[in-house]
Amino acid sequence: MRAPCPIQQFLAENTNRRTDRYGSSRNGRLLLAIDIVTSVAAAVGADRVGLRISPDNPENEIAEQDPQGTHRALLDTTFTLSSVASTPPLPTCAHAGRAR
Repeated sequence: MRAPCPIQQFLAENTNRRTDRYGSSRNGRLLLAIDIVTSVAAAVGADRVGLRISPDNPENEIAEQDPQGTHRALLDTTFTLSSVASTPPLPTCAHAGRAR
């Protein structure tokens, strides 16, 4: 078992029990990932930042009600990055596996 990924834990309903802006709704759970990626891209340049996501990853007892929808919503944000990858790929998401 790998070490837990805090960002992945924020995306899942069963591990993110926060009631502030970083929890509760899907948009709230996405906010930490969006804030981190946006801040890092601003600091070092979007052309040097990549994002890898793992929808429906059961490690560390993470369970999402709609993993494909959650991760698709994350990729549908206004990221401009060097690369975006999904493992496994999101078959219905045009953004997975390529830069935006």
